[in-house]
Amino acid sequence: MSLALKEWHVACEAIARGDQVLTLRKGGIREKAFAVGGRAFWLFPTWEHENAEETKRAWRGELSRSQRERRADGRIPLRCRCTVVDAWELDDPERLAALDDLHLWTRAYMVRRLGWRPTKPLTVLLLRAAALLDPVLLDPSPDYGGCRSWIELAAEPATDDLIPALTDDAFALRERAVRAALGDPTRLALAEDAT
Repeated sequence: MSLALKEWHVACEAIARGDQVLTLRKGGIREKAFAVGGRAFWLFPTWEHENAEETKRAWRGELSRSQRERRADGRIPLRCRCTVVDAWELDDPERLAALDDLHLWTRAYMVRRLGWRPTKPLTVLLLRAAALLDPVLLDPSPDYGGCRSWIELAAEPATDDLIPALTDDAFALRERAVRAALGDPTRLALAEDAT
């Protein structure tokens, strides 16, 4: 498995620590729609779109720390591996608002994301994460660039030292909160389901 999902660095760190168990995606400019690339993947941290105005006030200290952790040498600190537990497609602002306490983005930003390409739904992924204490540093590559959700890593990082972000009981509490907000999941086709 060398699949990686590009995500804000601050969100990657929140998921790696267990502070957040979901991500909300609409897809990149180069994509017609967001598609779930696989059931398991790494989070590939990015800084290009991180924005204080789109981050809740309580998370702005973490956002500042994220900006300081951006490496001058351009190497990418990869440390969080996720498994998709479930997924939902949203097109209703009220259902999206029910998630407001479960992620770091502002409501205004999420509403704008929902409205971008209005015929396409916003995808919510419930993620079970594990993280490395010391990240694997990837050399920058043009293959990792561009406004797209999914990339293939040049090599598969070792998974021997991954530590779960949350205990089973702690994850179950967060999972229940997501399910209470969203109801039954949407059946999404995953790349590996098709094989």
